Formats: sequence, structure tokens, C-alpha cells
Amino acid sequence: MHQAVTIKAPGQGSSGILSSLVAMLLLAALLFPLPAQAVIVEGLHQARVAVENTGSESRSQGFVKGLKQVLVRVTGSDRVLSHQDIASLTNRAESLVEEYSYRDLDGNLTLEMRFDGSSVTRQLAELEQSVWGANRPGVLAWVVVDDRAGRQLIKRGSDGDNGDDTDARAWRQDLVNAAELRGLPLLLPRYDSSERNQLSLSEIWGQFMEPIREMSRPYRADRLAVVRIAARGDTLQARWQLQVRGESAMEQGNLSAGSKEELMDKLVAEWARQFAAVYGVDPSALEDAQRLEMRIDGVSSLADYASVRSALMRMEPVESAEPVGVRHDQLQVRVRFAGEVRTLEEYVALDRRFEVVEQAPEDNDRPDMGNWLAAGQPIPQETIESDSFASLYPTLQYRWVVAERDSRDVLEAIEPLNGDSEETPEESLGDDTLPGF
Repeated sequence: MHQAVTIKAPGQGSSGILSSLVAMLLLAALLFPLPAQAVIVEGLHQARVAVENTGSESRSQGFVKGLKQVLVRVTGSDRVLSHQDIASLTNRAESLVEEYSYRDLDGNLTLEMRFDGSSVTRQLAELEQSVWGANRPGVLAWVVVDDRAGRQLIKRGSDGDNGDDTDARAWRQDLVNAAELRGLPLLLPRYDSSERNQLSLSEIWGQFMEPIREMSRPYRADRLAVVRIAARGDTLQARWQLQVRGESAMEQGNLSAGSKEELMDKLVAEWARQFAAVYGVDPSALEDAQRLEMRIDGVSSLADYASVRSALMRMEPVESAEPVGVRHDQLQVRVRFAGEVRTLEEYVALDRRFEVVEQAPEDNDRPDMGNWLAAGQPIPQETIESDSFASLYPTLQYRWVVAERDSRDVLEAIEPLNGDSEETPEESLGDDTLPGF
């Protein structure tokens, strides 16, 4: 049963189902404590499409278009739309809708909808499609454009000292729109006078990675992208490099298009596909989930334990993370997960509170359960397995590190994606503030 449908204008009462993904991605990045962690992207199963009227036929067509948006965002690739059985899924789009409403945006009628995430995942499992979860890397993008307006960097909203013109804003908006559509957390550099003195536009254009990486450190982004775009007649050509995995090696490629919008859509689509190849998880694989033991040093309180378990449970491959013991400040966790161990390691690497340590010698002494963990939350007997557990399953070892907040103002380090406003995120969101933030 759908909820009541109303025509809503901006700024009048409730903001509707679909709060801006742009503002959401910004807030998610802003609210994560330093050092940087992956961004938890909300709204992956929400969509907004233009419709002609509020009639049932127009609404049904809108549901199909919206579901296609969601499928691309959740899988990380538009290849899902080429699946031989995709029509059988999109034809049932209305049955997957949890809630919808209409809004009048600048005189244009739009249909906003939210799909049931669990149902969408089940349907993708039947199509044998992988799912890219909400735990996604924030990407700091250094994008230089050389066109009729000259050579310029696509940066955060105008800071008043670098001649940020209409053309630059158009480039930025097309990039932001593409990132919003794909659910890719995007950060843009401030590139103020101080940064320009340390990193020249020519160095970014030439994609000299050492100085670019050095300038990128204060932003604490999970991943780095560098792009140069050149106008060649009526064609725009882009050469890009993207840090897909945690190591410094960069993937690279070339693209061309006839417009800014098309080029940015192709660029972000390729980045999303690259990330989905690393972080995608086959939902059907949960039936044959693997197990491993994770040993985490530095867990010295119940609060630490709660944070560790919460962090693990947010990761797409993880089905369960249960304690099997503690010894001193080392927590031993049994993790049940889907996919390959490498995929799980990539997810863990996104959260820099997990610091990789070399494998320690085996120590199978079980602790006295009269410790901080047992005192606050007893471990069920059925979860305390024999000492042979570690010999049966792979073991990953980490150190839990919670650094003090950097003295630099976080708001100054992260790109506000919602246009050129110089307001703080809380001020600029108004009624569109997202639940939970």
C-alpha cells in the first residue's frame, strides 16, 4: 500500500522523500571523524524522475525509469540494464516501491520514489548481479579543463579569489550531477591561493602524481583521481587516472564526448564501474558465506568493541561479526562474509581505524571471561569455539586506531557540493536535512 501522494513545492512543509543526494554525500563526508573512512551513502534506493502528469500511466513509466536509476547506482554499472531478463524486473517496478510523492521543481513536475532495498537486492541476486554497498570510498578529484575559456581547475564553490566563472560552474555542476546519479562520494579541492602556490595548474595538467598526492593529504580522501580535459573542435577528450585500490597504483583511461554533460557522465560511470568491480558482492553468495577470524589489537573497552563490530557490520560483504574471545586488548572476531577474502580486505582498508599489522605468532590461550567485554556484554557460549578455529579459517590481524581529531577545520577540507553557497552545510540544507544527521 503506497503512502499518500501529494504535490509538494520546495520550501513548503516536508521536503519529500528524496533529499538531495548531493547534500547527503557532502554531509556523510563531513561527519566522519578523521582520519578519513569510507562514506556511508544513504539514498541508494531513491530516485527522482520528470513526469508529464499524475496519471497512473505516467506514474508507472516513472517507476520504471526510477528503478533503472537505482539498479545502475546499486550495481555500479549500466550493464545491468542489458541483462536478458531485465524487462521482467522493470515491468514489476511498482511492486518494489515503498513510498512515492510528487514535487513541483521550478515548474516541472517530478516523481520521487523509494524502493525496498531488500527486495531490490533479492531481485539482483536472481539475475546473478553483484551489489555495490553503501560503504563507498570518497574520491578527491583534480580535474583540469582546457577549452575556449582557457585552462582551469574544477574546484569547490567560488572562494572569490580565482575568477570562478559561469563556464567553470557549468563544468562543476555536470560533474556533481554525474556523481549524484551514480552514488559516488565526490570531493573537489579548494585550490585557494595557498594551494596554488604549492601546486601549479601545469603540474595537475601534466598529472605529476607526487606533488598532487602531497597536496591531497590534508583532504583525507579515501581515493584520488586526476583528469585533464581538452577541447578538440566539437569533441571533448579526457585522460584520467584513478586510485581504485588502497595502494598507490592508478588505473587510467581515455574518453571522448560531444558535450560536458556526456563526458562527465561517461567519466563517473567508468569510475563507478571500476569501484564496483572491487567492492561488488554477489548477494546469492551469502548462502555459501565464508568464515575467517579477525584479530584486532587495541580494543580495550566495551565502547571500542561496539565501534569495531558496528564498523564491520556496515561492510557489504559481512553477514555477521561475533566475538569468540579476548586476550588483554586483543579482540578475536569470527566474521561470516560473502565473496573473496580480498574483497573483504578492500572494505576494511576503507576504514583507516583498522591498521594492518603483520601476523603474530599463534597464541591460543583463551582469556578469563571476567574482563571488560564479559562484564559489559557476556559472550554466548555457542560463540566460543575451540582453539582449532584459527587453523581452519584464514586469519586477518589489525590494530584499532582512533586518532585525535585533526586541528584543521574539517569544513575547510571538504568540497561543499551543493552549489556555490558559502553557508555551512547545516545552514544551507534547511528543510532538506537528512534523517539521522
